[in-house]
Amino acid sequence: MSNIKRVEITGELPFNATDHHDVRKFFGQMNGPTIGINVKYTGQGKARPNDYGGQTAYYKFCISGEEAVSDAWLANLMQALVNCGASIEKAHYWDVEYVERPNYVIPLNIPYASEDKEYVCEVRFTVQDVQKPFESHELQAWLNTALIVDLNMEHAGMFQVNDEGDSSCVSAGAELKTLCPA
Repeated sequence: MSNIKRVEITGELPFNATDHHDVRKFFGQMNGPTIGINVKYTGQGKARPNDYGGQTAYYKFCISGEEAVSDAWLANLMQALVNCGASIEKAHYWDVEYVERPNYVIPLNIPYASEDKEYVCEVRFTVQDVQKPFESHELQAWLNTALIVDLNMEHAGMFQVNDEGDSSCVSAGAELKTLCPA
């Protein structure tokens, strides 16, 4: 179990921060009614040049509140923020339950943005897609043969056509970690 922490993180986020999978998960959690740490937008930031020759709008934000969260949760939040392009001005917390030093400020490490590119997409399917009765323990094998991933390279600015004139569509095996109903 984690101690209750009073968190304060401020900075600027790009307007499209929630396009990033990890930030979307954290912001979804922080906008729910059961967690005491919330994100608020506090004003217009500056527009900054982007890699495409244009400008990206940034907004000032503050993540603050109290909740029993682990140090790993906070570290993962910080990594998600910098990976989406946020600039962090201030990041620290107080361990509310650390009675020996009640006002002890603990700085949060501001990591470097990850160089790895991870592409996450939602996969939806229905069991009617198979030609024989579906059994959930066979899902891994079914996904390995049925899942087709369209890389949509053109949308990413990397359109490729193979020797036969087909676009970049591949069959992909999937590693099933969890199965949740929609």
